[in-house]
Amino acid sequence: MELIKQNKMLIVGLGNPEKEYAMTRHNAGAMLLEYLKSAWTFPELKLDKYTEALTSKDGNTVLSFPQTFMNESGKSVSSIMKKENISSEQLLVLHDDKDFLFGEIKLQNGLSSAGHKGVQSIIDTLGTNNFWRLRIGIGPVPEFLLTEDFVLQNFLDTELKKMPEIFQASKQKIEHLLQENISK
Repeated sequence: MELIKQNKMLIVGLGNPEKEYAMTRHNAGAMLLEYLKSAWTFPELKLDKYTEALTSKDGNTVLSFPQTFMNESGKSVSSIMKKENISSEQLLVLHDDKDFLFGEIKLQNGLSSAGHKGVQSIIDTLGTNNFWRLRIGIGPVPEFLLTEDFVLQNFLDTELKKMPEIFQASKQKIEHLLQENISK
């Protein structure tokens, strides 16, 4: 736990803020953020009106769930970064990815948005793609569904049962990244 709190880092879980979206595929990032908050025993997320986000801070690490809609995430993320004096290299964005199979996770840096509107909003607002992303696979999108409809569907019960395992693997990847950053 101490490792997490030593790092100056902003970890953002993307999703849509209204309750009707809480268990949708597009909210995988926000769901993972909630898991991390509990696993790392961070304080409850509280609304910061200045940044338009639910945030929790412990030590030098800030956890955040923007309360703007997905397509406007950049505005909130930028505000938090200014308030906490965090650079893009210290940003980790957790988000769903329709191009990866359900349960596949990848931790990457410096990529394009690959069509993810929340990530594109962050890139546009910050003027850089030089930040970390943990991509959580939710695919494949069935041929008979539009992507917009698929990502706004709730996870299936069978998928929800696998989430703790996916989130634990995600947590381990993030902790490894933070360990590498402290060692430098």
